[in-house]
Amino acid sequence: MDLNQLHYFRVVAEHEHITRAAEHLHISQPSLSATISRLEKELGVTLFTRTSNTIQLNENGKIFLRHVNRMYTELDQGLLELRKKQEDGTGRISFCTFGPGITDDLIPRYVLSHPSVSITHTTASLEDMAARLNNDTIDFAISTQPLKSGEYNWAPLYTDHMIILLSAAHPLSGEPTIHMKDLAHERFAVFNADMNHLDLTLRLCGQAGFSPDIIYNGNEISLILTLVASNVCIFLCQAANGIFGKDDPRTSNTKATIWPSICDPNEPIPVGILTRKNKELSPAAREFIVLIKREYSNLQN
Repeated sequence: MDLNQLHYFRVVAEHEHITRAAEHLHISQPSLSATISRLEKELGVTLFTRTSNTIQLNENGKIFLRHVNRMYTELDQGLLELRKKQEDGTGRISFCTFGPGITDDLIPRYVLSHPSVSITHTTASLEDMAARLNNDTIDFAISTQPLKSGEYNWAPLYTDHMIILLSAAHPLSGEPTIHMKDLAHERFAVFNADMNHLDLTLRLCGQAGFSPDIIYNGNEISLILTLVASNVCIFLCQAANGIFGKDDPRTSNTKATIWPSICDPNEPIPVGILTRKNKELSPAAREFIVLIKREYSNLQN
């Protein structure tokens, strides 16, 4: 017994006429008759009283129809509840960013107000973002540049800039702005969990006329800041990505001994939200994007 058989039974019970029921269902009369006969065989009772010209529900059929209608009512109610839960924010959000820290403050706030939503967040390169958007493994991405293909939308969030972190014991500590050319003989750390960090470091140093001496390339931000605080190396990072400047237990022990300076030249770094055109986002994903845009809009103003 399957839902298809039960649906056919309901239509025949409504029309009490095999030919009209078959026309309504857009199937052949013999196929419909065979389906009803098979259902009766599975139930072990007849559901209709048949004459040469008519087919009418018998007592068995009336009893069975009441239960089938009740079952469909429950199914409809279940579908309505699922849709309502989705509209209320129940569901799953999956997204990736070019680096960590960008949504660290927002995810806890969203989850606390939407406890039935699960969030998956990873970092990815621009190429990986495109691949994941294409195969629907993520809803959206936050990137530092749009994709050239016309298959994607890119909504600007904010314009970031680079800062230089160095030890409070460093000779340049206390300078509000540091020229990149003055860092030619420094040793650098690179945070490889940020898919753009190495490229940005190489580009800024290259524009200043030197290749950076990279002594650490890893994803332990607490170790990087410990190295900086110990005056072993310096570190370039984006101001708004949360690596430095937020209350993070990974970095709280070293902040007092680290000096942040503005990088000069300081190229603007646009940050925006990538989505795939013609993709219908879930209500949960749309609401989270609205929260992200509102938060960064407030920071810009």
